[in-house]
Amino acid sequence: MERKEEESVSAELERLSQEFEELKLQKETVEAQVKKLMAEEDPAQGVYYAQDIFRLQQDKLRLATEMEFRRRKQNRLRLAEEEKAFLMH
Repeated sequence: MERKEEESVSAELERLSQEFEELKLQKETVEAQVKKLMAEEDPAQGVYYAQDIFRLQQDKLRLATEMEFRRRKQNRLRLAEEEKAFLMH
């Protein structure tokens, strides 16, 4: 039973790591889009992208929160495994 549990924790850690990396790439893409839109704004010509920039910044914050959630879950799983290993010895 313990071996399966260790494998499932390992699989969960790997899944969380992959999700974290995917979210990181999405966040980098959103950051690039924000920079592009900000550079393309031209107040003299009346070209503004405030709503799009705001929406993207909100998305960036959501992605950062999702990344942090996964990072903390990984840390909790690792800590639980370390405590379990320590108590077994």
